[in-house]
Amino acid sequence: MLRSIPPNTAMRSTRPTTSPSKREKVAPYRKPQYKKPTNRKIMPFNGVHTVEEVQLDLFDDIEKLEVMGNFPGICDALSFVIQVTDNEILITTKPDTERKYIATAKLPEAYKYGISNVEVKNSIMTLLMEKTNYENIPELESIFQECLKVFPEIPDVELRVIASRRSEDRDSLDGAMGKANGKNVVILFIPKKLYGHWEAFRPIIYHELSHYINLKNPDEVFYERADKKSIELWDMLKKHNVIECKVDKKDV
Repeated sequence: MLRSIPPNTAMRSTRPTTSPSKREKVAPYRKPQYKKPTNRKIMPFNGVHTVEEVQLDLFDDIEKLEVMGNFPGICDALSFVIQVTDNEILITTKPDTERKYIATAKLPEAYKYGISNVEVKNSIMTLLMEKTNYENIPELESIFQECLKVFPEIPDVELRVIASRRSEDRDSLDGAMGKANGKNVVILFIPKKLYGHWEAFRPIIYHELSHYINLKNPDEVFYERADKKSIELWDMLKKHNVIECKVDKKDV
């Protein structure tokens, strides 16, 4: 499946973002992009204490993921034990804390993560997670530069390639456009199953670059500028309903 991520998802932003070092801290009332739909619950803990379940809010940027949760009575980041797996984050309070909490959340599946900072202020825990480093694939970079030549009005666009950690049985390619550290970027998420099939990525690159010219109707730009072979592949995939590209007009 060849898929172009719509601009209102976690992996595409229609609004410019600033460098992570200059990014303002998120207020607790900020609306999250990912939210676990659960009410706070009190559960038994070792038959003696009780543990309270906390809802986590996730805010996703191009290169970082911010996790926030409200843990009343907890004032120190050292009170937490944090575990990150491929698909989930688990946060618990240490056994010697007076109030017991547990919190879990599913992570956006395209990335791997590492914790870069944890702080607690007024019982609000803010956890910053760095996303995986980008892949260096010269073949894709060469194709990207060829595609970029037909978009001379787009300044300083860079390609970012991420090895997707989705199931090896999935063969979809996800693309997104946005900003990272103040630069325009096109991001490709590539599963192992598609490694080496670099020419198949050319249509998605053309289409993502087309969003920079006409976010509301990238198809119009794509059919004007893409090469014949890329258009034929794109049309074939559309005919078989394996392409998805949606634009939320309220964000345009």
